[in-house]
Amino acid sequence: MKTLLLGLAMLGAAAATFAEEIMRPELKPGSRFEYAVYDGYSHQEVQHLVFVFRAMKGGKYQFTLCENQQNPCQSPRDADFNRYIADPATGKAKVIPLFFWPLREGGRMPFEFQLGNEAFKGEVMVKGQESVKVKAGEFMAYKLVRKGQWSFDSYSGPFEETTWYAPAIGHIVKSEYSDFNSKGGRFNWQQTELVDYRTAP
Repeated sequence: MKTLLLGLAMLGAAAATFAEEIMRPELKPGSRFEYAVYDGYSHQEVQHLVFVFRAMKGGKYQFTLCENQQNPCQSPRDADFNRYIADPATGKAKVIPLFFWPLREGGRMPFEFQLGNEAFKGEVMVKGQESVKVKAGEFMAYKLVRKGQWSFDSYSGPFEETTWYAPAIGHIVKSEYSDFNSKGGRFNWQQTELVDYRTAP
């Protein structure tokens, strides 16, 4: 079973209105973002996530993450606000690329990385802006599509993740991830949406 590349980078820029270019996030300590993760097949909630921004440290974004009401843990992001994930082979943290700045419509960024025996290669594309409605409200959001190919031992296939990023609140409001076998059959399918948020003054 392949590692899910869910768009839980949960990143943002504290911009009130859209501009041609959106710069790196400028979050304030205490800002809180709560998400529900759903199985795409059954539409049942399978995970509940609460991220609270604490501070910038060493150029990185420091968050605490509370998963399924368990004790919070540290969940840092890199200087571009991309998530880290532990490599199962080495235990070392690796960046999962999604955001690149300044964010602008039509922007593209190639990526390639490996997690254990799984390799991923593809491109992130900024498709433009659209209105997105989730439980936390309705937002104008940039649509980022990360798609490419996964490979594991002798197996391979495509994957695609769409992330909607709302500058008005400085965070992701929705994401959807799917991966497929070489014949187009879908394996993993998960959807994530913002259910509540609070931006610190």
